[in-house]
Amino acid sequence: MHVRYAVQNGDITITDKDGKILPWVPSKEWKRQINNALEDTITFSDESFFWEGEWTGGAVTDGDYRNGFYQYMNENKDNVFKVTSVGGPYTLIPHFEILGK
Repeated sequence: MHVRYAVQNGDITITDKDGKILPWVPSKEWKRQINNALEDTITFSDESFFWEGEWTGGAVTDGDYRNGFYQYMNENKDNVFKVTSVGGPYTLIPHFEILGK
């Protein structure tokens, strides 16, 4: 998966499907944020997953799902991929390359 980004005021930002601009932060920095800031930033790590489709259920707490949200999605949706590596941010053509299996 390729994820395009822009640079605004020196920050790498990704615009979501609704036009909301999310600053990208490295995964360790993202984890140190207080919980209510997590929805307003984005990161990519090998703890993440992605799928083909749209989630309209709002914020997710992994503990609300018996074996975690990834397991729930993998059992109930098609084309769910566990992130295996994250490349980027690349600057020549601004994007991240996210591989999954």
